Amino acid sequence: MGPNEIDIVRVYPTESKSDVADETPLTVGGTSFDVVVEAECGSARADGAPFEVAIMAFDYSAGTNPSSYGNFSQSDSGTLDVPDWPKYRKRFTIDITNIGAVDGHVMQYTAILRAAAGPNRVAKFASSPMFIVQQ
Repeated sequence: MGPNEIDIVRVYPTESKSDVADETPLTVGGTSFDVVVEAECGSARADGAPFEVAIMAFDYSAGTNPSSYGNFSQSDSGTLDVPDWPKYRKRFTIDITNIGAVDGHVMQYTAILRAAAGPNRVAKFASSPMFIVQQ
């Protein structure tokens, strides 16, 4: 990665508090899972400029964002400096409030990274692999 670059490296669902990507991230009887976003920036980008990372789910089975059934869309913000950068990793916990509405559904997450104001603005996105919400 060059000194002026910034990018999302990986987005993946996982069982709560696990570091292993999982196609079925709910544990038996569970109602929550995690989505992990990993990003990196070059040395010149870790300059204290503001950034925001947002995640949003798409439920392919229902053809919509399932936000009415839990906190499927979330965000994090801060500045591009240590200790979080140049390698950023954020774990978002997804709590499902109506598991029956999404049980057995195929979903995918998209993460959006926006950084730095002014002429050096950056917007990047990446998607997770598809996964199944299955209790």
